[in-house]
Amino acid sequence: MNKKQIKYGIVAEDKANSLFMQHIVPQIMSNFEVILRGVKIAGGVGNVNSNFINLANKLLDEDETLDLIVVARDQDLAISMSSQTERTYRFYDDEFKQELLSMKKKVIDEGGQNNILIISIAVQAIEFWMRYIKNPIEEKIENKYNRKECKKFIYKDNFKKSEKEESIIKKLLQNVDIKGLKEKSVSFSTFVEDLTHLSNNLSDVPKN
Repeated sequence: MNKKQIKYGIVAEDKANSLFMQHIVPQIMSNFEVILRGVKIAGGVGNVNSNFINLANKLLDEDETLDLIVVARDQDLAISMSSQTERTYRFYDDEFKQELLSMKKKVIDEGGQNNILIISIAVQAIEFWMRYIKNPIEEKIENKYNRKECKKFIYKDNFKKSEKEESIIKKLLQNVDIKGLKEKSVSFSTFVEDLTHLSNNLSDVPKN
């Protein structure tokens, strides 16, 4: 039986986020034929929210057949990982959430794909997830280290040396234990749960 095609795009804060999503999304959505149609890098300066929204809109303008946009943005402020607050990772920025929802409504109102799905991830830095991959025996760390410490652990002296960073990331992503990463990271587990839920919705909704 042929798998249903899912066309998706990525709006990422930086290359690390983009590479991680390009590698991990097809694994999570393995019951589909997942096709990457576009990647935009938003950067982390200026009006970050607007940058992401504008680039997500641009992806839709360039390809109206997209089923899914993955918005991969770092959360720069640490969040307590207590049971009372862990779910705030789902949408850490209410303003950003509302802008994303408004964008989706605008797409529908203008006659675009009425089943376009937009998912936002929230993690203090994607390097937190990569730290687990590099050192899988380590205990939960999302409330233990800061962003700079995690980046230093991943890149050593190669931080902000783009070609070397990219090589390091690609090597790490060759062997990802998704189940183990979910058990270690609440934010990653939430991302997988959300993406799986959206995948199930996509499987039930016919294309226009």
